[in-house]
Amino acid sequence: DNIVNFRRLVEGLINVNLAAVWLTAEVAIYLKKSGVKSF
Repeated sequence: DNIVNFRRLVEGLINVNLAAVWLTAEVAIYLKKSGVKSF
């Protein structure tokens, strides 16, 4: 049962990381469209 909980925890962390990467990409695209050159 502990193994199942560990797998769920790992999957949750992976999902959070993917969401963070996607969000960062979205922000980068938005900034580029807005004409921010420093990013």
